[in-house]
Amino acid sequence: MKNIKISFFIDALFIFTATFFVFYAIVKSLVKSVFLSTVITIFICLLVSGLYTAFSIYKHGKKAILSNNEKEFKAFEKTLALLSDASALSLLKSLYEKRGEEVVKQGKKLKIKGKKEEVYFDFSPCSASLKTVINAYKKTPANYTTTFIAKDFDVSALSYFNGLEKRVKLITLSELYNALKKEKLLPEITHSEPKKKTLKELIEPSLKRENAVKFLIWGGVLILFSTVTYFGGVYLFLGCALIIFALFLRFFARKSPKKQSAI
Repeated sequence: MKNIKISFFIDALFIFTATFFVFYAIVKSLVKSVFLSTVITIFICLLVSGLYTAFSIYKHGKKAILSNNEKEFKAFEKTLALLSDASALSLLKSLYEKRGEEVVKQGKKLKIKGKKEEVYFDFSPCSASLKTVINAYKKTPANYTTTFIAKDFDVSALSYFNGLEKRVKLITLSELYNALKKEKLLPEITHSEPKKKTLKELIEPSLKRENAVKFLIWGGVLILFSTVTYFGGVYLFLGCALIIFALFLRFFARKSPKKQSAI
């Protein structure tokens, strides 16, 4: 079995927990039996988290980076982002030639003669927009396929070209990474692993005065649910704790410094 990204299952666990907190209060108000309402809620949670995991693996599983390669992939992304256009084209050309394709460089794109295909790329650390892909598509001859390689693509681009795979192929960097690794053509990684954040650095973003409203709202939601759920004491305790924390942030936390214009 492939070692798929653990984030799929972490997300599923989060969804399971969130679904339980939301649906238990609703089910308990309809079903008086504690045991039965718990069983029904757990079933709903398993169904929702299971569907999410299945959909995620179906959509991204074949393109996902194996968990033991994630560090290398992140460094790979940074390396590609700083490559010159000439170096990037040479890398892609090597990949297609390794597969037996006849490739010609044309400006900032590749032309694959045998398949009547043109390859465009954008290795910047941002998702490619629908407009960017359409501009590349317009430059491609009518009887050619447009292949665009980018870190990722906007939802609008993915939905717009859904069903048009014969005319437009959208390839992410994770797919490119897997292909280059398979052919042993990965470029020299020029970025080391980033320094791990300390516990203080992980917690600090939540301790801003601006977050007081968020904690206040969540506290109020939990207190509201405490009136209809069987575990009312737990909801009430957590809700009050969040409200107290929100008040602490409002009156004692520091304000985030305003960003000054570079001009």
